Amino acid sequence: MEAVEAEVSGWPLTVFDSKNETDSNFKRMLEYGLLPENIEVVHLGLASHNLFELAYTKILAEERDISDGLVFEMLEGMADHVHRTNQKENQSGKNK
Repeated sequence: MEAVEAEVSGWPLTVFDSKNETDSNFKRMLEYGLLPENIEVVHLGLASHNLFELAYTKILAEERDISDGLVFEMLEGMADHVHRTNQKENQSGKNK
C-alpha cells in the first residue's frame, strides 16, 4: 500500500524494497537504541511477534547489562506463550 500511495502522490518510497533490507534496518535501529548511553535517556518498547527478534533483543540487552528502559510489547492474544515465558524468565532473573 505504501508503494501505491507514494506512486500516486509523487512521494519518495519510505519503505525498503526487500525483507532483508527491512530486517537489517530493524537490527541497526535496535543496536543503536540499546547502546547504554541511549537507553538511559529513553524507554524502548520492542514490539514484535518474531521469536528470533525477541531473543536477539534479550541477548543483546543482557550482554550490554541493560534491564531498565527496555520493555517487550505484544498484542493481547498474540503469541501468549512467548509473553508468559518472557515474564517468567524476567521474574526468575529478579529473584537471583
